[in-house]
Amino acid sequence: MNEIYGVIEVTSLEMLHDYKVLLGFNNGERRIFDYTSHLDKGVFKKLKNHVYFKTRAVVERGTVAWDGTLDIAPEYLYENSVPV
Repeated sequence: MNEIYGVIEVTSLEMLHDYKVLLGFNNGERRIFDYTSHLDKGVFKKLKNHVYFKTRAVVERGTVAWDGTLDIAPEYLYENSVPV
């Protein structure tokens, strides 16, 4: 994470097509993150269920979470997403 950004947090979430999400960050940026590459990794396999993926995601503790237990660091989401 680049030091000029300080603490980065997700402030909003909008589900897009496939496994892409539009994220709003506390620095005012909106970026698209694609979860596809994570669906075969450990606990993230649970997200392959598209209904679960789309209906259970919430912004919690500054990041995207499912059921309060499954999440990815907001810095990772920011650094690996595409600006809109």
